[in-house]
Amino acid sequence: MPNSTHDTVLLTTPRGHEVVAELEYDGFAVRHAKVVHKYTGVMKPLDAVTAETLERALKAKRVYDHAMTETRAVEQTLKGFGALAAALGNEHPAIEPYWREANQHKTIAQDMRERARHFHDDAMAAIDKLAGD
Repeated sequence: MPNSTHDTVLLTTPRGHEVVAELEYDGFAVRHAKVVHKYTGVMKPLDAVTAETLERALKAKRVYDHAMTETRAVEQTLKGFGALAAALGNEHPAIEPYWREANQHKTIAQDMRERARHFHDDAMAAIDKLAGD
């Protein structure tokens, strides 16, 4: 988790333009987003729809990262059980809740990865178009 309530986000579009935006964590919002043309340096603000799509991509990525962190934590707990967990098996009542939780986090992570990619691709295409490509 970031130490401040906002960070500057720097991204590069598929056509090489730079996207600069402020990401506010309190309400998870993208503010002051603009694209900088890679050849001319001309800056253009992102329209509301494109900024919202970028915001959705960043939010889905954040949820994905959190789900992966939770998955690794549960898997580490299971590893801590060592040979006992292996001897009992994944279906044992003492072990099964951990595997179920890990699988739930993995499912969330996969879904958020797909959403993040979808929103990211849409935002980048719109940003490249806005930049003039």
